[in-house]
Amino acid sequence: MATLISNFRNSFSTSIANNAPAIFVEPAISITGPGTTTTALVSIATNFSTGDVLSYTGSLPSGVSANYNATTGVLTFSGSATLAEYEALLRTVKFNSTPVQQYTPITFNLGSGIAFSENGHFYEYITGTFTWSAAKTDAASKTFYGQQGYLATITTANENEFIRQKLASDAWIGASDDYTHINLATGSSTYADQAAAEGRWHWVTGPVGEKGTQFSNGNGTPSAVGGRYMNWNTSNLIIRVLNITEKFMPVILLVNGTILGVIPLVM
Repeated sequence: MATLISNFRNSFSTSIANNAPAIFVEPAISITGPGTTTTALVSIATNFSTGDVLSYTGSLPSGVSANYNATTGVLTFSGSATLAEYEALLRTVKFNSTPVQQYTPITFNLGSGIAFSENGHFYEYITGTFTWSAAKTDAASKTFYGQQGYLATITTANENEFIRQKLASDAWIGASDDYTHINLATGSSTYADQAAAEGRWHWVTGPVGEKGTQFSNGNGTPSAVGGRYMNWNTSNLIIRVLNITEKFMPVILLVNGTILGVIPLVM
């Protein structure tokens, strides 16, 4: 396994005047370990603003391409190259911003997952057309540094905001009020039928301590359970669009900037 070592603690505080020259982010970053990798991400973790730009000045290794997403603040390098080549490339990454004096954490990651520093989880948005079940299965089939993936469980406002900034489109999360999925998640007969479970939203994916926990109660006017985080868009409640095959699963829409998760989201 390769290890990416940042001498700058994977973040830095900018004090760049408008349109000032870009500054190097991590010119001494190092990667230890043998072999090659196919993807590296440089991400503006939080406080992303329009006008923030990540760029690079180095030459791309043969077969490697680069793309900066000005909407999400993620610079992606794709293509197989040695770790030494990726190390040299990442050292040339620069940051520039039109706003003045803002603290801008920037993270470097090998592989396709984006790290959230508050919980140590990695997130990946997978493009495609999925039903909820297909998204859940797809996420569970993925691994990242030996950890199994799962559809997102979003448990804090900061995590929600982090994902909102990285979300590319409409999405699914690992929540359900379907009694069969809840019973599988809890490992017991929590509900006898759908009538008993209706409106009782649980995380049915995730790690021990989250999987099987109820976080919201009610469809029309949901309320948080046990002080747990929830963030339904009450102006266009998600439950209203559930006239689809899997009507008990929440589809996440980008409506007025309020979201819950991404599809499939790997942690």
